[in-house]
Amino acid sequence: MGIQINIVPFDADQHLEKLSRIVATTCKADKATVRKELLKLYFRLPIGFFVALANDGQTPVGFLSVGYQKPRELRYLLGVIGQAYPPAISPLVELFMALGVISQFEIANLVVDRMYQRKGIGRRLMEFGEQFVEEHFEQNQVWLYVREDNVPAFDLYKKMGYCVMDFFFLGSRRKLIMRKSFSDVETYPENAAAEHVQMSRDLRALSTPRTI
Repeated sequence: MGIQINIVPFDADQHLEKLSRIVATTCKADKATVRKELLKLYFRLPIGFFVALANDGQTPVGFLSVGYQKPRELRYLLGVIGQAYPPAISPLVELFMALGVISQFEIANLVVDRMYQRKGIGRRLMEFGEQFVEEHFEQNQVWLYVREDNVPAFDLYKKMGYCVMDFFFLGSRRKLIMRKSFSDVETYPENAAAEHVQMSRDLRALSTPRTI
C-alpha cells in the first residue's frame, strides 16, 4: 500500500525549514543557501508552489513548482503583487495569457525526500502539476527540463508521456527539453526553423514509449 499524501500550497511559516532540510540532503547543498533559494523560488512562483505532506498531514516529503515563460520584468512584477495580495495573481496571469505575453507553462522543480523516493510521490506531484496547468489555465501542454544523466527522473517523465523535443548544454552537461501534450494535436512555435522542427520530431520518435 502506497503512502497517503496530501498536496497543499506552500506556506513559508509551516514548510520552509523542513523543505530546506530535504533539498539540502537530497541535492547535497548548504541548507542556508537552499533556504534562500526556496524563498526566491516562492517569490517568483506565488501561484505554483506545492508541497506533499505525508500520512500525518504534518510532514513535508517533497515539493513541486509550476512556472511559466515570461519576461524578467513581468516575473518581478508578479512576485511583488503575489507577496502583497495573492488573490490578484490568477486574474493577472490569465490577462497576460490573453495578451500573448505568457504562452508556455513548465514543471520548474520537483524534489522528493530521499527516505520517501520510489513510493509514487514524484508521480503524484507531477500529476497534480499537470492538472493544475490544464484545468486552471486551460493549457493543452506542459514543458520541463531535465539533465540527461538524471536517469530516474528521465524514465519517470517518459513513462508519464513526456517526449524529448530538443536539448541544450549547461556547462558540460546536456539538458533535455521535454514536453507532454494533453491533446493529439502536435504544435510548434510559428518561428521555429524547419531544421529545428525536424530534429525535434526525430528526438520525439526516439523517446516515444513503444509496446514490445
